Amino acid sequence: MISQGYTRNQLRADCVGPRLTLIVNQQKFAEVEDTDFSMGDVGLLAGVYQTPGVEIHFDNFYVIKP
Repeated sequence: MISQGYTRNQLRADCVGPRLTLIVNQQKFAEVEDTDFSMGDVGLLAGVYQTPGVEIHFDNFYVIKP
């Protein structure tokens, strides 16, 4: 589902009510529901554990309120 190497991946997170749905390359990756948080902020973080020197670039980052 996640393309490796120098290829692009499209990531999407739908945060609607208590539900968070993660979509990778137009396919549902994970979905959870949690009523502990009624509001919050948006952030983006990426990293690797085993391979030093990896570069991760993000573009076209949008936040849209439903």
